Amino acid sequence: MPKILIIDDGEEQSALVQHIASAGLVSAELLHPNDVALDDLRSADLVLVDYGLDNWPERDALDQLSLRSPDGLAVAAVIRRQAQGYEKDSPTAIAMLTGQLDRLASPLPAEHREHMLAHMNNLEWVFRKAKQEEESELITQVSELAIAVSRLPPRWGAEVAEPMNQLAALLNIDAEGLVSEKLLEDVESCNPPIHELSEWSHGLAVLRWLLHKILPYPCFLWDTHYLAARLSLDHKAFVSALRTNSKLNDLLGSAKYEGILADFLRTRWWRSRVEFLLWELTNGQSTDPRVLHKEIKQRIGADLTASEPLINPIVCINTDYQALDKSYSLQESVRIRPDDWPPYADQPWTTTELAKSEPKLKSLVLLEDRARVK
Repeated sequence: MPKILIIDDGEEQSALVQHIASAGLVSAELLHPNDVALDDLRSADLVLVDYGLDNWPERDALDQLSLRSPDGLAVAAVIRRQAQGYEKDSPTAIAMLTGQLDRLASPLPAEHREHMLAHMNNLEWVFRKAKQEEESELITQVSELAIAVSRLPPRWGAEVAEPMNQLAALLNIDAEGLVSEKLLEDVESCNPPIHELSEWSHGLAVLRWLLHKILPYPCFLWDTHYLAARLSLDHKAFVSALRTNSKLNDLLGSAKYEGILADFLRTRWWRSRVEFLLWELTNGQSTDPRVLHKEIKQRIGADLTASEPLINPIVCINTDYQALDKSYSLQESVRIRPDDWPPYADQPWTTTELAKSEPKLKSLVLLEDRARVK
């Protein structure tokens, strides 16, 4: 069973350990920084380090500055080097657990971008602490990450074709068929680190690629915002229907992503599988939203609220880089280029209104669109 090791200077996370273990997917253990041994790292698939390590008198008694770890980031760096110092079939992922995200991100704004904070701090992920009644999502995420680490192959193939086959297995792509071939092309176009980097990191580079560069962005996988836009449906109505209409979930089931980390940031769908599905559903008229809505209604027995605009609805993001629920027309939107947005992801947009009122967003507008936000 995959194992999670939580390093904290108190008993605050003891309840989390119990709740993780009770879910039955992974085991969990809580240790004080003083008590962590090499065997603990060797047996762990995921190490969660508490960021604020204030109750650690043994550390504070040290005279040498270079031996004092001021916070969990420093401890995570030491653990990373220790874990890399020995060989085992699977790597050890390192993540941060914190209730002080703003402090960790300083001097940068947190902006709900845990993936960027993780990337900048040499971590697999940064998890926000949750209240006991809100722990279910946190438990799902940490369990998903530990399970993903345990599923990494012990060795990455030396031949050119083999690493891609290994990645296809992790992403749950079928080996044969026209659709599978297209999925592999989509994945390969997003520069997966499946050669030297994955061989050196025992596959952690692949997990980081998924966590930092694929799941947070519209690439070969879509979240509910981009899928709703493709279906020309109102986002809120679409999400509500997913919760209540089993026929809608069945209809989209063949396009659902079910590889590693599938539930880490909630459900995702394969972009190309969606396109194949809609093409078959509408007999080749998948670009006509009216035909599409008619066919969907017949299949699920419900008439879902259309997007506004109906034709080419655009997903726009706000100053926190979060997708807005409302869709917008081309006339209401401008293209932007955030620093961390992958070049292979779908073009990011924001609204002309936000770009005019928010200096940060205005500075990101492409040169070709700047005349529209003056």
